[in-house]
Amino acid sequence: MFDHKEVKVQTIISGLETEAQLIALAFRANNVDGPLPPDQQDIGHTVELLLEKKVPKKDIPALLGLPEQAVKKYINDVEARWERAKTYRGYKLVVTQGVSVPEAARQAGTTPEKVRNFIARGRTKVREDNITKVSKEMRQVFKSLTSKLTSNMVSLTKKYDDGDVVAQDVFDLLKSIEASHVRIGKVIKDLHDRFEAKLNTGNGNSSPH
Repeated sequence: MFDHKEVKVQTIISGLETEAQLIALAFRANNVDGPLPPDQQDIGHTVELLLEKKVPKKDIPALLGLPEQAVKKYINDVEARWERAKTYRGYKLVVTQGVSVPEAARQAGTTPEKVRNFIARGRTKVREDNITKVSKEMRQVFKSLTSKLTSNMVSLTKKYDDGDVVAQDVFDLLKSIEASHVRIGKVIKDLHDRFEAKLNTGNGNSSPH
């Protein structure tokens, strides 16, 4: 064309009045009316484009030629993702810039309640992570101790059978272990009493429950 092998063109199709209609037409041409059915990514992306163009949600199924219930799921997914993003933006304004929760929510386009809940969930997650870490370490300590005690007793029992130790040696060791267990119990009770006293004197930041 006019000595050009390649040219940029814009195809105008009769009857199309909005960009949303053009998006829907492209979707149907490439997917619904094409050789391959649309996959989830195709549908989700197109639904998001239409929502960005302020297309009423009730009109989207007809535009795409898809069942209303199926499209509703994608609409809900897109809106939920958008809402999470807005809430996160509000959260970042609070923690990085010191913006008040109501103002951060206003700037991010969400509600103060959602920003507060997001912040609270973050604190809960940190608290849960801290407790989980300590609990895991304690379980490993006692599991290791139990394993060690059992293996040592198996070894001593064999030595007793072989005549390398006498029964009194084994009993003395067991008594020593029992005494250590009692001391551990006292340490645990002391720790419990100290923490309870801390709460009762008002130095703690939460109730025992």
